[in-house]
Amino acid sequence: MMLTRLSECLTRWAGYGPLGFLVAATALLGSIWLERRARLPRLGGADTLHYGMAVLLVALAVIVFISALWVLPPKDHGKVLVTSGVYRVVRHPRYAALALLLYPAVGLMLHSVLCLVSTLLAYGAVALAARLEERQLVRTFGQAYRDYMRRTPQLVPRCR
Repeated sequence: MMLTRLSECLTRWAGYGPLGFLVAATALLGSIWLERRARLPRLGGADTLHYGMAVLLVALAVIVFISALWVLPPKDHGKVLVTSGVYRVVRHPRYAALALLLYPAVGLMLHSVLCLVSTLLAYGAVALAARLEERQLVRTFGQAYRDYMRRTPQLVPRCR
């Protein structure tokens, strides 16, 4: 109960998306700092392969993020329920682009095992921010948003 109240206060103060991004970015930067400080071994393998995969993930993240902004501009966020375009695949494409594509890309670029592992923490932070945002969206859109939640996964697209 106390944790719920604290998280609601924080999200009201920081906004839903920025709080998730802040926690996720802190996890990523903290893992980079810890890895450098502790002189942990770096991810081995072919540099070309890692950079190629990283570039592919970054490109995909940019495409997903821009598609989400195209379909639902920030000025309409929370005012209009959009279930088409990239929002037909996941309910939070901007969060998904960050947590599932961009963070692993950074880990691959830096050859960092810890950055790749911190992706899980970033995913958790973004999933929490998305869940808190969804409470507000259910209050705003009611049953229409609940139906959308049943049809569409939160962050990870379903394989059909």
